[in-house]
Amino acid sequence: MFGAPQLPHIRRYVVLTDAEHMPRTSLPGAVDYGSWLAEADGDFAWAAFGENTAAGLCYTSGRVVIGGSACPRVLTEAFASRGVRVVHAWGMTETSPMGTLCSTKPTTARLDAEGQIGLQRKQGFPSCLVDVRIVGDDGAEKPWDGVAFGNLQVRGPAVARAYFRAAQDALTSDGWFDTGDVATIDAAGYMQIVDRSKDVIKSGDEIPHTATGKIQKAKLRERFASQFVGG
Repeated sequence: MFGAPQLPHIRRYVVLTDAEHMPRTSLPGAVDYGSWLAEADGDFAWAAFGENTAAGLCYTSGRVVIGGSACPRVLTEAFASRGVRVVHAWGMTETSPMGTLCSTKPTTARLDAEGQIGLQRKQGFPSCLVDVRIVGDDGAEKPWDGVAFGNLQVRGPAVARAYFRAAQDALTSDGWFDTGDVATIDAAGYMQIVDRSKDVIKSGDEIPHTATGKIQKAKLRERFASQFVGG
């Protein structure tokens, strides 16, 4: 199969079917999902946590994907100290639903530890079927320099065109969907949410304060740092 020879470190390919419907394949180590689960050792116990315990579910090996509010730096660093990489994703129901994922590119894989932490705070670059841009209130596009911020707009074949029973399309005159988020985009194409447009108090090209800004982040650090880092 095309691609498999270029992935010599892949030990198993799991095909999402059962043994009865497993197709013939030349993939090395291919196994149907049912048989793969049957191979697992059933001798394990789930950890017990209180409902207020700060925790993250790492579904894949060494990675936790966060698609809600941005993970505070203190938690990102705490996860890293335990060998878990925080990966941000962003999307909306209207984007069906994922719009961006903060995975690494060849140009960012060479960043040092501090650079990697900075990268992980971003919501990432768009998937193959999504275009993104940031525009000012006048509709003019903002530069991708990681500093200028603007209204985040998206477009693509899976992006909603209109709401149910709405009288008009939800798109701009040139075919973009306005997400209601304010963001920056750097030269490598990584997008970072700054805030919701309705919460931003603007001053020139800077954001001196937002409704979910530094005060809220400081409270998060204080609340969770002792639980997570010290646990």
